[in-house]
Amino acid sequence: MQFPVLHKVADEVVSRQIRIDIPADVQVILDALQNAGYPAYLVGGSVRDNLRQHLGKSSVALIEDWDIASAAQPEELAQVFSTYRVIATGEAFGTMTVLTDKRPVQITTFRADGT
Repeated sequence: MQFPVLHKVADEVVSRQIRIDIPADVQVILDALQNAGYPAYLVGGSVRDNLRQHLGKSSVALIEDWDIASAAQPEELAQVFSTYRVIATGEAFGTMTVLTDKRPVQITTFRADGT
């Protein structure tokens, strides 16, 4: 999947596309959310580590921590992923963990800072 990346260089914003190799099980989660009508985006360590690898500044060989931010509420996540094991890992923050056959994937509901 290609993602735009904005760089600020001497008061100019430069846009480039980089490729992030998303594991198939994580892509299935993203697709399920989007097919159910909930926008969903990769966030957190996986994005950071992919960017660092792209820039040649990371020694992380295999990225295992995949987090998603979505418009889906925790109860909606439970419905979308009814065929998966879903764990309420931070309901106060809208975070649920979906267990795929390869890894846990945390999904957090969009929120404003401080909520």
